[in-house]
Amino acid sequence: MTTREISGARLAREVVSARAGRCRKQFARRHGRGEMMMADQSAFARAHVRLKTDLLSGAPIAGPFDLRQLGDRFEMSVKPVREAIARLSAERLVKLVPHQDWAVASLSGRRMENLYAFAGDLIEMAIDRCINGPRSGATSVPARPAYRGYVDGMSGLMKEIGGAHSNLELRDHLLAPDDRLHPVRRCEPRVFPDCDNACAALVMLWDHGRLADLRTRFRDRFNSRVNRADALARQLADPAGDG
Repeated sequence: MTTREISGARLAREVVSARAGRCRKQFARRHGRGEMMMADQSAFARAHVRLKTDLLSGAPIAGPFDLRQLGDRFEMSVKPVREAIARLSAERLVKLVPHQDWAVASLSGRRMENLYAFAGDLIEMAIDRCINGPRSGATSVPARPAYRGYVDGMSGLMKEIGGAHSNLELRDHLLAPDDRLHPVRRCEPRVFPDCDNACAALVMLWDHGRLADLRTRFRDRFNSRVNRADALARQLADPAGDG
């Protein structure tokens, strides 16, 4: 790219930025700053949901995030995108890398082992609360064909159990490590070939209220992941499954 082209591109960005600034001022004059802040919050929420959905869906995201490209893709300014990425950083789904760029957070075998152990403790605690008291507004788990495979089935079951009691802090803390382990779950069938049947068995136990058996099955499941964390980390680093 020549110097003239670079200058032209920079000028175009400045023009777009100036126009965006004028639009924001006009919006503020017409609707008040309160509504403008609500619009910003709405854009932030949309950016957060879309980015998190991409991360958890396993969509390939190579290299650092380009905030400007993401803003163009989401049809919003860079500010809510930056705020959404900051929220994802707090959720430990992205990380700050050298030169102040944001990228998808990776998990080492040791970190994965700790997360599986932590998630296992939390799911046992949640099931214990269901055993010792009535489910809080829980509904029956859908039949397994309603799930779109193992990853979707396990996530759905974890959310179901997390929302089946009145302790909201426990629910939120249960779902946080589950989100971080979501990409690893896509690799689990390569290390544990019987994942689909195991998930179906867990769903059946939960659906029929056999909570003590469910707790035991979950304990065994998470212990097996803790013991094979290094193998799962290798699979996560080799998405094509060639390693």
